[in-house]
Amino acid sequence: MSLRAQTGDFVLLVQVLKQIEKQHAVEFSYVENEVNGLKVIPPNSKLPLNEKLTNLAQQTQLTFNRINNKYISISDNKKIKIYFKGYLKDVETKQPIESASITLHPSEQVIISNSSGYFQISEPTTSSITITHVNHDPLIIEDLSPQNTPIFYLKTKTTQLEEVDTQIILTRGVTKKWDSGYEIKPKQFGLLPGLTEADVFESIKQIPGVISSDETLSNLNIRGGNQDQILFQWNGMRLYQVSHFFGLLSAINPNLAHKINIVKNGSSPYYGGSVSGVVDISTLPDNKKEEKVSFGVNMINVDATFRHRFNEKTRLALSARRSITDILNTPTYQNYYNRVFQNTVVTDLLLNGNIAYTNDLKFYFMDVSGQLAQRISPKVELFVDFLLLTNQLNLTQSRTENAIFIKKSSSLDQETTGGIVTSRIQWNPKLKSDYRLFFSQYELYSNYESLNSTQTHYQRNEIQHLGIDLKNKYTLNSNTSLDFGYQFDEIGNQNINRINSPVINSDVKYVLRNHALIGDLKWELPEKNIKTSFGIRQNYFERWGVFITEPRINIAWQPNARWQFEFNGEIKNQTVSKIVDRQQDFLGIEKRRWILSNNSDIPILKNRQLSAGGSYRFKGWLISNEFFIKKVIGITARSQGFQNQYENLNFTGDYFIWGSEFLIQRQWKNIIVWATYSYNNNNYTFRINNNNVQFPSNNEIMHHWATGIVYDTQKMKLTLGGKWFTGRPTTLPQSQNLQYDPNTGASFINFNAPNSSHLPNFIQINASGSYVFPFKEKQSLTLGASILNILNTRNKINQFYRINTNVQSIEEINTYSLERTINVFVRYTL
Repeated sequence: MSLRAQTGDFVLLVQVLKQIEKQHAVEFSYVENEVNGLKVIPPNSKLPLNEKLTNLAQQTQLTFNRINNKYISISDNKKIKIYFKGYLKDVETKQPIESASITLHPSEQVIISNSSGYFQISEPTTSSITITHVNHDPLIIEDLSPQNTPIFYLKTKTTQLEEVDTQIILTRGVTKKWDSGYEIKPKQFGLLPGLTEADVFESIKQIPGVISSDETLSNLNIRGGNQDQILFQWNGMRLYQVSHFFGLLSAINPNLAHKINIVKNGSSPYYGGSVSGVVDISTLPDNKKEEKVSFGVNMINVDATFRHRFNEKTRLALSARRSITDILNTPTYQNYYNRVFQNTVVTDLLLNGNIAYTNDLKFYFMDVSGQLAQRISPKVELFVDFLLLTNQLNLTQSRTENAIFIKKSSSLDQETTGGIVTSRIQWNPKLKSDYRLFFSQYELYSNYESLNSTQTHYQRNEIQHLGIDLKNKYTLNSNTSLDFGYQFDEIGNQNINRINSPVINSDVKYVLRNHALIGDLKWELPEKNIKTSFGIRQNYFERWGVFITEPRINIAWQPNARWQFEFNGEIKNQTVSKIVDRQQDFLGIEKRRWILSNNSDIPILKNRQLSAGGSYRFKGWLISNEFFIKKVIGITARSQGFQNQYENLNFTGDYFIWGSEFLIQRQWKNIIVWATYSYNNNNYTFRINNNNVQFPSNNEIMHHWATGIVYDTQKMKLTLGGKWFTGRPTTLPQSQNLQYDPNTGASFINFNAPNSSHLPNFIQINASGSYVFPFKEKQSLTLGASILNILNTRNKINQFYRINTNVQSIEEINTYSLERTINVFVRYTL
């Protein structure tokens, strides 16, 4: 019988010794009274003999002496006199409880349980002990008579408020927390309509209030803000690149992600530098001990994930993904290609078709991430993370004119590299710290050779970010805790433009440094089911000598088991944002560039937001509604990407949005049916020629519906759903005839009032499914498929007008959503 512990169960030490004797051909000698009755977690059967003995010695405090190659003696460690010892385990999961505090009475000395839940008492005057843990009810032990290593089971803290916190939202693996928004755990993730697997950023588009008007992550918005106003973080490092395939796929491989938090309002004061929501991705390990390797392939990319625990202290996780688009032209890739490269340098705007190009055209993306976790001591753990993201497009265009063959080459590269070092320290039972240092670099650069002239254009946009994050958590008592710390950010930005004809050579560099002091007090009244969080972030910007204070607040109240009410508020600011200089920049594909505020014509963005809502839960039903108001001050016209009369102008203003987000859901054992509705009234106010001009925001989606049905079992997952929303605002010409300006001698389009019209409504129905074929020893094969846009609806997602200089007329340019797209995937896990 194998004693390998898959679940951390304790067995008698005598049985473990017999198994080791049989496996390694050795014999143990010991005094029965010193060994009998002791229980341990069996070490991994694959470990060498010496490592097994070390493991058992740590668990039992016994001494193992190797007399020769065959005989091993076991004796008491005379240096340690143990009067009492035991193990702590969760009563439901039976997992060891680490970092529990054991207070000895009457000395009031405090000791901490180790990763195995083990503790020992060497103080002979101890008469009783009190065991406490942040997630468990306290336990008092008054009988400390010698026992054979007893196991003490602690109950998880349960309150009505926590019960609502763990309510599944939309699908398995998605829950809502009172103080940290929505939480997604990809390892537990079910399926959402149209997704093959738990795509990290695509998943958040299903959350009420998170909308993408053109299907891409590039235009994702949370409550009306641009995508660059969202703070994306990976293990505490800010991400300036969040997508592959220029907006259609997440840049983060979900196979390592432990959890993702999406906060729309009332975010922790540790989140700075954004005026919209927060998307925080953590890959910190969840202390599971399994070793796992998985391989996956679909019609866009292949990926592999490797996890290994070298010993009780050291763990390694690696993940890599690469597209197959430069090797195999699948139908899925072709549909993505047609969607992304519409109306860009890659396509002919006049004919709305592909320019002839050679087979040298290549596009691929890749990401690699990894983490090394090392426990330095029982109180200190160290994490080292790295991340590499890249998108590369190489385009060769050719044409024949007057029997002359002309060929030009262009390229576009987008890269992110980053490294993070995190130290997690448990100073004592009440104080713990996370100290983090990171550096990241984002680069977007293109080289364009015009097919119709001799002009060449080189562009580069670069961000370098150095960050220091010192976070401390002090538990005052079981109901009150205080988070406090300091953050430092140094952000460098460079923009290069070089054109040979006419000659332009521009190279602009800018650096900002910010210091922030942070405090966050969390207070709970269990008897009234009230939880509160009051935070403050005090920023100081070196360059301008400016102080900006950011308060945050969260209040949750549950009067009974069915109702819960929440109130959230925040003030935030942002100094890094994206702008569009020209719509044709970077081949017209990734035309937005990152730029830093200068506190003048590019102001510091400032946000004010309040929201309040409630939820009702009863017999599988969940109904929730939330109202919000939000104002962002300091936006520029260039940051909004106008393609009308304001395209080449720059002025500042703000946007004000108010709305509501509604969710209704019914859950049975394996079935979830849900529907969401969002209402947004979003308007600009710009100061143009000393006048305040108001009109609808480019991001206004006034009505947005989404619905789905999910069937989820251990082996099979099926989901069907759809979304419908009103079209984005657009600006139409007053007539189809060009106007002439006698002062400049130039033609122009006479537009109607900005954003006075709307695109047609958008509708799309999607489906996904997967099935797991389990094998022995936790191996499995997963097959799945997804269909986007089942009805093949032709949705217009953008429209603008330009002057066709060849025929001197107004040309209408339209962009359409993905056509029906099928993707299949296979994943093998061992």
